[in-house]
Amino acid sequence: MFTVKVRDVMAAPAITVAQAAPFNEVVDLMLRHAISALPVVDDTGDLVGMISEADLMTKPAHAGRRRRGHTAGGMMSVPVETVHLDDTVRDVARRMLANQRKHFPVVDSSQRLVGIVSRRDMLRMFDRPDAELAADVSDALAEDQTLEGHAISVTATDGVVTIEGTVNWPDDVAYVRRLAWKVPCVVDVACQLTVADTVPHCNAQAVSATG
Repeated sequence: MFTVKVRDVMAAPAITVAQAAPFNEVVDLMLRHAISALPVVDDTGDLVGMISEADLMTKPAHAGRRRRGHTAGGMMSVPVETVHLDDTVRDVARRMLANQRKHFPVVDSSQRLVGIVSRRDMLRMFDRPDAELAADVSDALAEDQTLEGHAISVTATDGVVTIEGTVNWPDDVAYVRRLAWKVPCVVDVACQLTVADTVPHCNAQAVSATG
């Protein structure tokens, strides 16, 4: 229930540009809408390429002699790598980092363009009050039947969740941490838990965001 999908954060509908659009029109669209990339579509609205700020800065200089060099179709990057509405934000973020991408067009099950998702869109999901984040983590722990009878409290500061209290078994410490990481917008987790009727089990070191 806590998995955030692309449909939850994408910009829709996507602002697009036609293949025949001249250089100046592409620049005007990007500046007017404060965006750094545009999906390029054909006459039927099908996605055929992507054009970014980098394309505008480099390709006109190197392709000025080509007949199509100063149109969106001549400057766009192909082929287009897309993501789907139900892809998770976490998976898409990994793809962005692995492929050095800043944005992906979003398509539906029929491969029709429905939006665009950028790094900035995904970062916005982390812009939420700490109290709200702590409440979501608390709810996730409270709803898990495995943790019934545990005395756990949750606080959050700047997206870092701190979990304190008592659990019944040593393995519950790692289990609680995993549940907390499943909640969207958690930046880091500091687990400070004591195992009931045993020597205190304290893991105060925060888990890294990539762990």
